[in-house]
Amino acid sequence: MSVFQKLPSSLSFVAIVSLMTACSGTPDKPPVSKSDQYQLNRYSISQDRQPLDFPKPHEIKDATPRAEERKRAGNYSPYTVFGKTYRVMDDSRDFKQSGKASWYGLKFHGHKTSNGEIYSIYEMTAAHKTLPIPSYVQVTNLANNRSCIVRVNDRGPFHDGRIIDLSYAAATKLGYAGMGTTDVKIEVIDPDEWIAAQARQQQSQEKSSGGVTSAMEVYLQVGAYSQLNIATATYQRLYAEYNFPVILKTGQGSGDFHRIHIGPVAEADVASIQDKLVASGMPKPVRVRTAP
Repeated sequence: MSVFQKLPSSLSFVAIVSLMTACSGTPDKPPVSKSDQYQLNRYSISQDRQPLDFPKPHEIKDATPRAEERKRAGNYSPYTVFGKTYRVMDDSRDFKQSGKASWYGLKFHGHKTSNGEIYSIYEMTAAHKTLPIPSYVQVTNLANNRSCIVRVNDRGPFHDGRIIDLSYAAATKLGYAGMGTTDVKIEVIDPDEWIAAQARQQQSQEKSSGGVTSAMEVYLQVGAYSQLNIATATYQRLYAEYNFPVILKTGQGSGDFHRIHIGPVAEADVASIQDKLVASGMPKPVRVRTAP
């Protein structure tokens, strides 16, 4: 992956200009200052890459929106990168946008973001060119309709055609970490409205259950297969086509079956999931008593 495919979002603008000059190969490039050289050499990994092991998509939790004070750090405006000037929004309410999303991984893990926080591949964060920092955004992968919530705490991506740069965790949850980019829709979340909506949903659940909140730990079994290759193919199809957690539990001994489970899912979603699978030509999944 070239330097122009994955630019460090917290790199100073002066250092970015110096980097472009260094890559041009012109013999009369100006000398690089000690400060700029530090920025250029601050990453121990020259090429961005994926971690070798990582949590499964259904194990990754969304960022939780909350009211936060807007600070100066990360919100300098206007600012210029690659000769283009950007202005941070004064008001981002109801903001929506569609375009390409990319992700950034191990190269930037442990380094500062634009607002001085430390980037982690395990956190649900993102970089955006003009949204206020911090902001909360719902991101939907248009290729598979998976959605997640991220917290914007960085600037970027400064690459034509890309509207948001997600953490590796967010890219994994949306199912495109292995592809690099995907088409997405982003929608800004108002934390106060989101919190109020969660409270209303909780009250509704308590009312329908007689004041006792259900854990909603429902699992469904799609099938039990004697051949691992058939179970694997079915698992891959479900994982690629549907926006719910899928688990492949392989048999441990001779004669054991390889089982595919869906879950945990909300009780209210069970009938819809069953209908979708039946409509696609698959058998109707049945409830299982315990988690696999």
